[in-house]
Amino acid sequence: MHDRQLIQAWLPDHVHMAWRGDDIIVLDTRDDAYSCLIGAAGHVQPADRADAVLAHPEILEELKQAGLVTLRSPSAARASCRTPTKTLSPCPRTRASDAMAVALNAINGGLTFRGRSFAELIAPIPPRQVASPDSPDAAHHLRRQVSAFCTLLPWLPFQGQCLHRAFMLRRLLAGRGLHVDWVFGVRTWPFMAHCWLQADDILLADDLDRVLGFTPILVA
Repeated sequence: MHDRQLIQAWLPDHVHMAWRGDDIIVLDTRDDAYSCLIGAAGHVQPADRADAVLAHPEILEELKQAGLVTLRSPSAARASCRTPTKTLSPCPRTRASDAMAVALNAINGGLTFRGRSFAELIAPIPPRQVASPDSPDAAHHLRRQVSAFCTLLPWLPFQGQCLHRAFMLRRLLAGRGLHVDWVFGVRTWPFMAHCWLQADDILLADDLDRVLGFTPILVA
């Protein structure tokens, strides 16, 4: 395809795409469903923004009929994230107050998690007093909270489920004014999906080698 022949279209709010080799993975947050457009990467290209694509008019018309693109531009740009380069080092000790906060969050958050749709789970959490991410106190506070979460994780009922685990940790941190990125990634052949939390380029409570094998498709 020649760039002069390409036309830009927008992704609906509930549609997200990631390019993996010759294929395009589609995530529909409204239906909580993934699909794969096999070989479509040769016909549809990512635009400069995460919420737009470039393609020939006839291809865009097919995508429009399938509900995957729209000609209406979004009201706000989508969030993006940096590629993680390091993991958060744990604190040597866990404070009793932090451990109690994790336990209470597990109880209250577990009730919140049940019965909610995917779109509801990833919705922005109403902000409380937000700590400056660049301040030394915020960095130390983040390290304390994540360390306490990881220490208690073996006794929590969701340690093997990345969606539940990330939801709970994000909720815990948000309640303390700490904003983090919730990143959803995909890989193909075989298809796999994974999600994790990160603060700037620092990975939280996950394995760096594992997440680098996934292509981000959504940042919440």
